[in-house]
Amino acid sequence: MNLVRHEAGDVGVRRMMDLAGLAGRLAHFEDDSSWSTFEEARALFQAACDVVGDQHALRRVGAAIAKQDMTSEVVALLRTLGGPGEVLRHVDQVVPKFCSVVRMQAEVVGDDYAVITAESVPGFPRFSLLCDFTIGLLEQAPLPFDLPPAHVDEEACVLRGAERCVFRVTWSAAADAAVTVEQLSAEIEVLTRRFDSFQKTAADLVSVHDVDALLERITTRAGLSVRAPRHVLVVRQAENAPVQIHADGCSEEEAAALAAEIMDADLAALDGSRLIVEVQSMHRLYGRLAAVYDDGFSFFPGERDLLRAYARLAAAALDGATALAESRRQTATAQALLGLARELAAVGGEDELAERLSRAIPTVVGAPTAAVGLWDGECMRVASVEGVNAETRAVLESVVIRPNDTPALARMLDNPAPGFIAVDDDDPFVAALIETVGMNTLAYVPIKSGSQLLGVVAAAFPRPLPELADDADLLARMEGLADLAANALHNARLIERIQHQALFDPVTGLPNKRLLEERIAAAFAARRRTGDRFAMLLVDLDRFKNVNDSLGHEVGDRLLCQVADRLNGVVREDDTLARLGGDEFALLLPRIEHDDVAVGVADRVQRALTAPFEIDGHRLFLTASIGVATAPDNGSDPATLVKNADLAMYRAKEQGRNRHAFYSPGLDSELSARLRMESDLHQALARDEFVVYYQPQISLSTMAIIGVEALVRWVHPEHGFIGPDLFIPLAEETGLIVDIDRWVLDEACRQIKEWSDEGVNLRVAVNVSNRDLRSPTFVDGVLAALADNALEPERLELEVTEQVVDTGDAVVLTVLERLREIGVRLAIDDFGTGNSGLARLRNFPIQTLKIDKSFVQEVTSAAHHAPLLAAMIGLAHDLGLDVVAEGVETPEQGAFLRKRACDFAQGFYFSRPQTAKEIRALIRN
Repeated sequence: MNLVRHEAGDVGVRRMMDLAGLAGRLAHFEDDSSWSTFEEARALFQAACDVVGDQHALRRVGAAIAKQDMTSEVVALLRTLGGPGEVLRHVDQVVPKFCSVVRMQAEVVGDDYAVITAESVPGFPRFSLLCDFTIGLLEQAPLPFDLPPAHVDEEACVLRGAERCVFRVTWSAAADAAVTVEQLSAEIEVLTRRFDSFQKTAADLVSVHDVDALLERITTRAGLSVRAPRHVLVVRQAENAPVQIHADGCSEEEAAALAAEIMDADLAALDGSRLIVEVQSMHRLYGRLAAVYDDGFSFFPGERDLLRAYARLAAAALDGATALAESRRQTATAQALLGLARELAAVGGEDELAERLSRAIPTVVGAPTAAVGLWDGECMRVASVEGVNAETRAVLESVVIRPNDTPALARMLDNPAPGFIAVDDDDPFVAALIETVGMNTLAYVPIKSGSQLLGVVAAAFPRPLPELADDADLLARMEGLADLAANALHNARLIERIQHQALFDPVTGLPNKRLLEERIAAAFAARRRTGDRFAMLLVDLDRFKNVNDSLGHEVGDRLLCQVADRLNGVVREDDTLARLGGDEFALLLPRIEHDDVAVGVADRVQRALTAPFEIDGHRLFLTASIGVATAPDNGSDPATLVKNADLAMYRAKEQGRNRHAFYSPGLDSELSARLRMESDLHQALARDEFVVYYQPQISLSTMAIIGVEALVRWVHPEHGFIGPDLFIPLAEETGLIVDIDRWVLDEACRQIKEWSDEGVNLRVAVNVSNRDLRSPTFVDGVLAALADNALEPERLELEVTEQVVDTGDAVVLTVLERLREIGVRLAIDDFGTGNSGLARLRNFPIQTLKIDKSFVQEVTSAAHHAPLLAAMIGLAHDLGLDVVAEGVETPEQGAFLRKRACDFAQGFYFSRPQTAKEIRALIRN
């Protein structure tokens, strides 16, 4: 109906109803609660295909139904299977969640394909559109794992004479990946929705006085949690009482027939189409709760635990009703249990749950002393104790019990069952605890979910063991408490997990932006009481994007974790270290007496990052720019304080990075100017505002111009020439450097061709960034620039930064080797400013080494010795490299370089960067 309305409008819907012979029944079929016959549905399917003009439209319908259901709890169940292959391996269980008239079976399942057979349920014969609908469903098998839809071929069909329909399903294999934020959020939403439904059902235990109404609600909500066409609850409140039947999804007659079948069923011999659990409390068996499919369909394993949880709620409700009818003591006990259920429904954490539970134990079982232990998978922690003095409570709540400490815990892990321990038993550890509280016997009941141990409920009595063992109702009442505790503890741990994920960064485990904001707000609240000043530091890792671009995000994430570990080692105990996202961290420093405290922390942060980081054989070097703002001087509210710290951090970057800067008035206007420049830079290429200048490179043996370096300049329409030191870093940060570099490359090649046509034969050097070298289209762009201008590759030299050598990135090295094979010359620019060393250059296909100007400027009229410069020239020649000295500005520097046999030089001593026209004139003169 929705497909036709979307593609043909309401007119198409009316035409479809006419073609199907169902005119006048539109309202019936638009009602989700209405049912149609198989033949009516078949007629509608064919009419829909005719109206939209697509005989395979049912594939889209099947896909849409699967996608719609994938947004519900089904996707959480499917993800637990691990991959598309496992989904299709369990296709007999999966398909009933979407379509109940088709049976499917997996015949063969491989890593990226499966062969699935399908046949109709008796009474629902196959037809071609049903096959298309089936294909639409199967295409969605990879969907829960964020993979593209599968490709489905129908290799055999009942309609073509085959015994069964056979479908071959192929999909793209998934790479190993961490769980994404979107997947985790979807699963949290499903778990939260399930918890909310379960919490409402548990709350009904204390809000609904009509037991029949309560059981009806439990049946309905069980149907929402465990998906099947029909659900039936069959119970007796007492041995001689009549059977009560509560059903969802079937008529009274069908419910009665199913009830008889359910009560007589042998649970050990059930096939997969009936999921039946006992409605049983610690007191007695009341009946059974069932989810029912047609024969041939089955359930997911995890759905049994869900149904069992609702069965326990039904048993608890019946326990309450029975208790109210039995005696005053039982009434009081039931009221205590129900009151506890109400309290536990509102509990937010494990420790609060343990405290409320321990307070309820003495009332329910009449014990003078009670305790609750929580199991974390390795040890049992005494979480709460009731009925002892404060000193004894402090001692007991510090106790941690491990399996090898006491046989009782070892037995409980092997077989979680209730029991007793006397003070004179052969269990010295527990005996000592019993003696500590002045009692003789301990009764305990495990808190468990299925077979999983969650904790223990314990009550200590002065009475001897034989007397307690004769109290048949004691352990039953404690088991009732344990059942309530199990549900509440499971929910509490779920809530704590959701809260942790909401407040902590998934990569580093540090507090995230939301938790940081809460602590900043708390710091302002504390300041209003105490008058203390505090500081906010924003730490931004310099050029961290280069790591992600060069080595990938997995290495980047591991580097962030190492950074977090180092920063954790330098902050104070009361400080908050948080990750705001990307490469940005934050430090909240409460109670600082003066600004020097913040300066000291900033210095420690920068020193902590000095040593190289080692990841997969890569030695990575990091620095950080830190912005500092103090309260109340630089902000009287959280938003202003963070904004001003951010402004100060940008000031640190503009001052050269690897430093800290304090906020000062006027930074707002500076940031606004920077944002305007960024906006203008985005439009500069389209407006043709860039020009290329060329700086000559001189042969020191002949003093002739042998080449030029292409240098981009920005002629702003309002501000005139903007230096590269201002806009190149901004272009790198925004990613615009790739487009700018490509434009410079094309313009430089065009200019070489123009000079060559005039008889001027020069080589041109063009700078390229790390981003360029990681672009899959970069080499093709170089080839196109050479071909468009009919240039020999050796006329072009590409200059890369020393960082390429520092990282040793295999992807970039492959690109450089391909460029070398083409014939393009390669040079390392600004050598000496990084950490690579000459020895590492042997692994890179470069021909030219350009020594940074800082080494050349060591040669002055007063000092003619520059040992580092001389050593670099000699070692580079030993490696077979040409040497270009940059930044030559004096005759002394030129003479020194000629004496040391440096090959080429460039700098203001020879010529400043010139326009193409000026270069032409310079060569002619």
